[in-house]
Amino acid sequence: MKLSITGPEAVDLAVHAINTTLYGTGGASVLARVLLHAYNAAEQPLNISDLCTLDSEKEEWAWAILKLRVDGVEPNTIVSDQAAFQLVVDKYWIEPST
Repeated sequence: MKLSITGPEAVDLAVHAINTTLYGTGGASVLARVLLHAYNAAEQPLNISDLCTLDSEKEEWAWAILKLRVDGVEPNTIVSDQAAFQLVVDKYWIEPST
């Protein structure tokens, strides 16, 4: 799959979509899981099959975010709206079971 957007664009688009257009929908939670997994994979699980629920545009964002992380960049370090990213963390962070 050749991505037509860059990782930084994908992070900004995903954060924007989660916090505006998709807030509270299934697509929002999948994008949030991708972002949080890229941010902290050890504590934030990602069920890769959930990507199948995204439309093609948002699936491209998800893959771009994952590619960015593979390249060694954490999404929180490049997102242009840190407050919006923090809202994603606050709403979707999963606390580990004890």
